Amino acid sequence: QRTNFLNALAWPALKDRVTAANRIRLAQQLPPEFGDPAQLEAGGLRVLEISELGTIGLVGPESIRREEDERRLPGEPPKAYIALTRDDARREKQGLGSGGTYGLGKAVLWAASRIQAVVFFSRLASPFSGAKHRAAGQARLGPHFLNNQPYRGLGYGGNRAGGWCRPMCDASAQEMATRMGISRRETSDETGTTILIPFWDEPSSDEGEGADTLRN
Repeated sequence: QRTNFLNALAWPALKDRVTAANRIRLAQQLPPEFGDPAQLEAGGLRVLEISELGTIGLVGPESIRREEDERRLPGEPPKAYIALTRDDARREKQGLGSGGTYGLGKAVLWAASRIQAVVFFSRLASPFSGAKHRAAGQARLGPHFLNNQPYRGLGYGGNRAGGWCRPMCDASAQEMATRMGISRRETSDETGTTILIPFWDEPSSDEGEGADTLRN
């Protein structure tokens, strides 16, 4: 089960990225920002699962291709897939139809992973482009070099056919759920999203940061 989970996470490739990101920090004489992949691989695999039912799931388009697509128009489904699995704290609530930046709150998902990676699996309340299930992932690593090529550190997991990363859909998404040991959401009353945080480590609170948040 552990092997199936790590393979579904694409761990062999992901651990190279984590090692490279830590290597940059070490060269800058800074403490590692992520866990040591060798130690993580040898230790116990802690995974936090967050699951909801009766919600709309990760509906909406897979990408934003035009500037006018940023906003949600009347009658359009929320851009939930993009907001949760693609964007960061800078621009999310527009696509969901309200104000603010809830990305500052959702960032705790990545902060709770020692490799800052999160996986999503969802059954949609309304099929989108014919798909009922979607699965995707996002890793937020620091800038690094791999094979002497520079990378900015933000990476996506899913179906990489066609030159960019889109969600795995239906059978492939449910297969990923099986390999990761979570519910396949087989029936129509199981709409919603499951969030997996691999190599989970409960973040410590920052009293100073919390005080600033309360004042704002």
